Amino acid sequence: MNYTNTQTMKFKFLFILIAFSFSNTNAQNIGIGTVTPDASAALEIKDSAKGFLPPRMTFAQRNGISSPAAGLMIYCTDCGNKGEWQGYNGSAWMSLTSSTATVGSSDLIISEISTAINTDSIPYGVRSRNHYVELYNPTGSSISLNEYAIGYQAVTDSGTLSAWDFSNTANYLTLSGSVAAKYCYTILSNIADKTKIPYQALWGNATSVTGDASKSLQLSGNSAIALLKKDPSGTYNLSGNNYKIIDVFGSPLVPRVTATFYGGTTSVRNNINWQIAGQNDTRNRNIRRKSTIQTPTTDWNTSKGTNTSDSQWILLTDKTWDYSNVGQPTP
Repeated sequence: MNYTNTQTMKFKFLFILIAFSFSNTNAQNIGIGTVTPDASAALEIKDSAKGFLPPRMTFAQRNGISSPAAGLMIYCTDCGNKGEWQGYNGSAWMSLTSSTATVGSSDLIISEISTAINTDSIPYGVRSRNHYVELYNPTGSSISLNEYAIGYQAVTDSGTLSAWDFSNTANYLTLSGSVAAKYCYTILSNIADKTKIPYQALWGNATSVTGDASKSLQLSGNSAIALLKKDPSGTYNLSGNNYKIIDVFGSPLVPRVTATFYGGTTSVRNNINWQIAGQNDTRNRNIRRKSTIQTPTTDWNTSKGTNTSDSQWILLTDKTWDYSNVGQPTP
């Protein structure tokens, strides 16, 4: 290389470095794409063809940041339904598009369910038996369903608490197949209207449209659903394999409430249900998991919440049964 050219390049680099250092020392703010950055901004970026790309990382990588500063911003690639902007507020990571602290996806969750009193008539005198349980895979990879099962347990009064019990083989369903990342898997009652609801599996031992809440999958508001996963140390033996509960809708371990008597019902038992999001009557609803919930929990008290803000669930209007979102992540 020519010695003179080398020296010239060194002097140019030194000049640029000195000039940059001087500007950083004296400038009140910095502009990229503009020579007149706003006086209120330490940094202003102006561009009409490109965006700002923050550091992108997974939930696990985000949690690996040591002592994050309040105000730190990142894009979490496996949080939310399809990733989300997040900021650290000094004590927790928060979604920048909602007021909810967010977590990364870790496993299948129960994402939607439909309850309906079996003996009640809905508007126009048509009885509803369209009970279903929807599962959602919030992770970034396909999940084999061969590791999972669904359990069903009905309660008979508001106050008696009991442990989960799947000793009756009719009260659980071992799953098979797989569910792709960000996709749903719907399990439909065997006596539901199969033309109205998309589904991947049928389950239940009800034998007529009169229904029977003691039989799976008759969800009258007083029936609990458990999502189970194979685990050598699990306490529930299903078809020769040990399982543990990882997610629930309802729980026989949590007290119920007695809702106001509804004229169509013929059974006192039908007036029993779990309070969800502060509402006492949850017997005839589509109930969806909030999109911010991406990880399962066995804590039904926390999951059901005490109001619409802290509950993990969204209750649709009583006795309307909207199936438009079945098979899709909650928007």
